Amino acid sequence: HTICTSGTVGDALKAAGITLPRSTALNYAASDILEDGMVIEIYDLYDVVIKADGKEIKKDISGETVADALELSGVVLAKEDFAVPSVETVLKDGMEIEVFRVTVKERTETEEMAYETETSYDSSIYKDEKKVVKEGVNGSKAIVYQDRYVNGELVESKVVAENVLVQPTDE
Repeated sequence: HTICTSGTVGDALKAAGITLPRSTALNYAASDILEDGMVIEIYDLYDVVIKADGKEIKKDISGETVADALELSGVVLAKEDFAVPSVETVLKDGMEIEVFRVTVKERTETEEMAYETETSYDSSIYKDEKKVVKEGVNGSKAIVYQDRYVNGELVESKVVAENVLVQPTDE
């Protein structure tokens, strides 16, 4: 630990015998004037590619995780969005990070409900003869689906509710 009281951050590093390789960054510019209580931090830089929203961002990032890389690149994940590798993954040089935008939408469709045919036997008609006592009427129901899209492509659709609108009338 070398303590310098005057000069620049670059001067302090030189006095401490520290030469920075290209793959590192500082929390201050080398030309910043030293101030009392200043702590100079050296970070590793990782060359990463971030693919998000149809764009490709190539950047040297000084963070530790994929979440840091996204934040430092101005890429915000919404509640359902995700990245591959995951946001907890430790950065590595040459890493490719892909962001997937997730949208969840609900839709309602009306579906016909078929009526049932009830058969009863009556001694007033022949065995192989049929007589309709009451015409059947189809009913309908509303089905609510939850559709999940990833980068605009439908990947999952599930039924979340069904409501009978009109009960079928049996024949």
